[in-house]
Amino acid sequence: MKKVMAVGAHPDDIEFGCSGTLLKHKKQGDKVVMVIMTNTQSISGVTGKQLRSKTQLKQESGQAADIIGCELEFLPFTDLRVPFGFESISKLEALIMKYKADTIYTHWGGDTNQDHIATLKTTMAAARLLPNVL
Repeated sequence: MKKVMAVGAHPDDIEFGCSGTLLKHKKQGDKVVMVIMTNTQSISGVTGKQLRSKTQLKQESGQAADIIGCELEFLPFTDLRVPFGFESISKLEALIMKYKADTIYTHWGGDTNQDHIATLKTTMAAARLLPNVL
C-alpha cells in the first residue's frame, strides 16, 4: 500500500491536476491525503477583489476530498503570497512525516503562477528524501 500526498497551492489545483490519479490510488487501496498551501479567500491579483470566500473554498475542497475518499489538510499561507522558505518547507515536511508519505504529486515545473512555483519548490525541498515526487 502506498501513502500518497498531493500538494497544491490553492483549492481546486489538485482536483484539476491529478484527481483521476488520486482516485486510481484509492481504488488500489492506497492511503491518500490532499494538502493545500493556502487557507484564505481567493482574491484577484489585479483588482484585489474577492473571487471566492474562505468558507466557500473550504467547503469545495472538503467535498472534493470526500469524493476522492481522502484526508484534507490546509497550511496557513495566503493566496498570492505562498512563500518558499524555512516556514513553508518545515510545515509541509511535518505533514509528510505525519502521513508517512512515499509518493507525492505537485505542480508542474513549467507552471508560471507564482504560488504554484513556490509550492513546487517547497514540495521538492520538503520531500527531498522521498523516492517518488511527481
